[in-house]
Amino acid sequence: MIRSILAGVVAGMVVVGPGEAQQVRDLFQRASRSVVVVETLEKTPASEPGGGLVTAGGIGSGTIISSDGRILTAAHVVQTADRVRVGLKDGRAFMARVISSSPRADVALLQLEDPPGDLVPARLGDSDSLETGDEIVVVGAPYGLSYTLTAGHVSGRLRPRGSISGVPMEFIQTDASINQGNSGGPMFNLQGEVVGVVSYILTQSGGFEGLGFAVTSNVARNLLLSKPSFWTGVDGVLLTGGLARLLNVHQSAGVLIERVGAGSPGS
Repeated sequence: MIRSILAGVVAGMVVVGPGEAQQVRDLFQRASRSVVVVETLEKTPASEPGGGLVTAGGIGSGTIISSDGRILTAAHVVQTADRVRVGLKDGRAFMARVISSSPRADVALLQLEDPPGDLVPARLGDSDSLETGDEIVVVGAPYGLSYTLTAGHVSGRLRPRGSISGVPMEFIQTDASINQGNSGGPMFNLQGEVVGVVSYILTQSGGFEGLGFAVTSNVARNLLLSKPSFWTGVDGVLLTGGLARLLNVHQSAGVLIERVGAGSPGS
């Protein structure tokens, strides 16, 4: 299985010349020191009916963005986590807590509980400067394979209608291979700046099929740093129309709470 996963990662990489390969190699050596592996524990419904809640582990990626231990990641990785542990490239691990989260935008900010003094933060770039065709690289932990690099291009820009807290949403579409465990990891431009936070893929097989999306760095900056979004620790489903009536919701709409992180404001 490991061989097939590695083969998929290699197949997803873009073939480059010697000069470009050296540039990407140097970029990885610099940027990977800012990349972390995010491990979580949370309560989730058991697979069998009547099984109640069981503790399950999750894994994602993230980026150190400040010397005092702030970590940028995806909201769906940590939104309802009971515990969050962050692993550095040198093998050290630290507990962390969520300090800001925007589930609708799928970005979140962690704070290391006891940050060391030698963290190497990455620089947040200006995602507005990206154009279709620009080369990018993604570093993360697909399938738990820590510090894997895939390279690709900006395939397009996706701008859904509406905004979140006054911030227009925008995603970067890429052909760089993204798989489970990459979520929350950084998308770098060739200057080593973080221009996106890996969010999700469109797939029918469950694996990467060439359609990956990252939330732009400017959206993450506006929602988490400029005016931090409140972290509730709650994950739920909006109930409206027929679904609300089916579940005997008397008002026009409601929220079905599915998970709540231990120790979160929502608990």
